[in-house]
Amino acid sequence: MMDLIQKYQSYHNKCHDISYSIPDIKGRGYFRSICPRKGIWIFQEEYQLREEFSVKTCNTSLPMGISYCLSGRVDWSVEGREEQYTTGKGQSEFLFAGETGGVSTYGADEPIVIISIMICPEVMGMYLDMPGNSACDYMLIEPHEEKGDDILYKKCDIPGYVRQILHQLMRSPCENISERLLFQSKVLELVALQMEQIGSNNTGIRKRYETAAAGTIVSEAKNIISARMKSPPSLKSLAHMIGTNETKLKKVFREKCNTTVYGYLTECRMQKACDLLKDHSQTMSEIGAELGYSERTHFCRAFTRYFGMPPSQYRMKLR
Repeated sequence: MMDLIQKYQSYHNKCHDISYSIPDIKGRGYFRSICPRKGIWIFQEEYQLREEFSVKTCNTSLPMGISYCLSGRVDWSVEGREEQYTTGKGQSEFLFAGETGGVSTYGADEPIVIISIMICPEVMGMYLDMPGNSACDYMLIEPHEEKGDDILYKKCDIPGYVRQILHQLMRSPCENISERLLFQSKVLELVALQMEQIGSNNTGIRKRYETAAAGTIVSEAKNIISARMKSPPSLKSLAHMIGTNETKLKKVFREKCNTTVYGYLTECRMQKACDLLKDHSQTMSEIGAELGYSERTHFCRAFTRYFGMPPSQYRMKLR
């Protein structure tokens, strides 16, 4: 990724979300560069190469980098070091270095899907209220470990709960303020989870984050349902939007909320209906349409089933 930092140097001082198509002569797919704030960059690579492709990079000042390989393989080296590194499917890598260059070779046997996060030490220092380089050292180095003069490198497997966050980032735009804030929060969540993974492989810690991931699924599902009562997505689409599958969505929703996804949708609609019925100028048809019911009778039937009285009687009680 060192050459990519150089290539997009001109964007470092401004937020952006830009995608570039891979030249047909090299393969098919795209490369996406995202900057939600100064000092944080996300690079998303998703393409299939026609043949193996090597890139030589010159010395570049690297921030702290985390790469997640969801598919494909990249062999790479660092100039001046004998070690040869391989980024493989299902692996994440941490790199914290100074001035460095090297060669990266991308395989063509399967599609390349890689997400890389670059964070300047100064940004991490701001979040941790510490000097920049000290903050990165503090996060990546345990007391018993030794750090080389110029590079710190670690490799881990990608857990399932981290994959969910990565898929959310891949499908999310980053153009307005709210989207940029969401990207920053997801990047920090990934950093925190991976730092915890480096520090311990304790099963209890892993289960704690799997539970947190389930809570995140429910929370995001609720937010989408509340915002789209009038035209809610299907279960399959909802699961896709929050980076999980339909089976897991239904399971964790039942466990956390003791109801179904559509049960929660009905609850939201009925609570909103109570507020709308306070406005006596609105007809039942208008209220039903605002809540996503195609017919007045559908709304009245749902309201009666939920509250045990028709909406007209509820409105009379309000008077």
